[in-house]
Amino acid sequence: MVGDYFYPKKILPALKVSEHSCYAMGTRFLMILPGIDESFAGVLGSEVNMILQHEEQRMSRFRNNSELGIINRYGFGSGVSVSAEMKLILQTCHTFYLKTAGAFNPVIFNSDDKSLAISGNADYPSNESLPGFDDVLIDEDRVRICRKGLALDLGGFGKGWAMEKVLACLRINGITSAFVSFGESLISMVGNHPMGNPWQMDIPGLIEGQTLNLKLSDESISLSGLKSKRLNQQVVKVPHIIQSSTGKFVTHDILTLARSELPLKAEILSTALMAADNSQKTAILQTFPDDEFFEFREIGWSRLKMETLQT
Repeated sequence: MVGDYFYPKKILPALKVSEHSCYAMGTRFLMILPGIDESFAGVLGSEVNMILQHEEQRMSRFRNNSELGIINRYGFGSGVSVSAEMKLILQTCHTFYLKTAGAFNPVIFNSDDKSLAISGNADYPSNESLPGFDDVLIDEDRVRICRKGLALDLGGFGKGWAMEKVLACLRINGITSAFVSFGESLISMVGNHPMGNPWQMDIPGLIEGQTLNLKLSDESISLSGLKSKRLNQQVVKVPHIIQSSTGKFVTHDILTLARSELPLKAEILSTALMAADNSQKTAILQTFPDDEFFEFREIGWSRLKMETLQT
């Protein structure tokens, strides 16, 4: 979670609003359903909880008995059998790995040294070539990790995948207007605001008063940046995204935002932009011309454009 940035503006005071929240995939999930009966909202909340729990059990790398945990533990060598959906998940990861020129890379060195991540010095071993999705072989119903010591991390991807299913559940059940937040860093809108206009979002930047205003209808946004963490009674910025072209943590304090019709794509691309070098950013803008991308650097928010990257 980057921060408590996202909440809808101007929910009608006279309109009955149901909320559902829970803790899933290491963060807070919030769903706001305007004009929905509380009993119906409770049923939807239970269905959503089941979706989130199922996807966490599939894709958490911190659970030894999750499907991903089993891949990480036993995937080196002859590989392990996987479900049809996990095969589709990994094929989707490979597609985005190629389309972002490697900026989106869920393959990591399998290190449990948390102190390195806090200090920001957990660079890949200098005597190792950088890992990539080419080190993962998907063959029929088996997945094989081709280099010892590597693992898959589907953290952000998992949130996007689960959000796709949550939105499908809402639409199947006739929901035409909803605000859904996953960790305040992935936000999806179903339809328009109950007033009939697009949902309006003000996204603060790193400087007070510098906000990005977006109007969203059946769209998603995802924000990536350094994590805020309390350490020794102080709040510090913690790097957690690795630049695939260097193997080093991204330590510069910026924000990247992706806007797309699909929450999974928004989540993948905001992380990829954070990890991308200039050539990879160019590849992302060329490959995804229908999506919008923004960065917050020293002076404020700016929309990423090809001409900007070329200067």
